[in-house]
Amino acid sequence: MGCTSSTSSDADGATDLSKPALSRQTLGNASLGDAADALTSAFVKQHWDASDLEAKYDLSGSRQLGKGAFGVVRTCKRLGGGGGEYALKTISLDFASASALKELKNEIDIQRAFDHPHIARIVETFYAKPTGPTE
Repeated sequence: MGCTSSTSSDADGATDLSKPALSRQTLGNASLGDAADALTSAFVKQHWDASDLEAKYDLSGSRQLGKGAFGVVRTCKRLGGGGGEYALKTISLDFASASALKELKNEIDIQRAFDHPHIARIVETFYAKPTGPTE
């Protein structure tokens, strides 16, 4: 699913500031809280090709931090400038129904809006198409 960290992202491209994330209309129609959530969400880099994950993070030597019914959380290290250790949560989508995928996307959207020192922050998300059947 993606990488999370409780520290700020590195300056080596973890966030893409080259494109405006919000329009004036988006901010103009939002409450202050909604605008803050939208700005926080705008700094989460989304990747639609899982090969980007291997190009940006070293998964060798990682250790398992936790395991659940749908996935595993492991450590990983960022490649290049500054490095840094992150938690990588992998969720199997092979047998997820369309409604389960929608709920997962909603959970990611909620999580990326959090900015709290005791809650892991989503830094990047990676998506790979499921290989198994879906409903």
